[in-house]
Amino acid sequence: MGKKGFTLIELLAVIVILGIISLIVVPVLTNSYNDSKKKSEDIFLERLSSVIGSYISLNSDTINFDSTFTARKKNSDTVVDVYQGKITINDLIDSKLLSLEDFVNPGNKKANCNVNTEIEVFRDSDFVYCHKMKRMDCLSAAYDANTYVINTCEWESELS
Repeated sequence: MGKKGFTLIELLAVIVILGIISLIVVPVLTNSYNDSKKKSEDIFLERLSSVIGSYISLNSDTINFDSTFTARKKNSDTVVDVYQGKITINDLIDSKLLSLEDFVNPGNKKANCNVNTEIEVFRDSDFVYCHKMKRMDCLSAAYDANTYVINTCEWESELS
């Protein structure tokens, strides 16, 4: 008898082997994909932070520092007076340091980042500038909404 084709046992064995391979490969590929998206968003935020720093350097004399507090520098007992002001992403766009086309999150291709997102700008008593920005709506869920996604400041905490 000439037998052509596969038996049911052979087909089931192949299906089981393919299932085991997919159980191993799919989570690895999913993690790699999510990690690469997170890294793209991190680079997006680093570039945005660099543009914010450039804006502050060019426009430090026009920023309105309307509140003051005292803080301690990191890893030091040095206490400084800190003056706080605010700018927005729209200010960066108006100054031509950033365009709307540049302001697309590459991690998720969302272009609906709110251009009115506030950036807190600080100047300490030594005229050292820094900035902080909370999570924007176009970032993925990997970023906590209650923490700063950009923070270049060098003090630990406000003092009472």
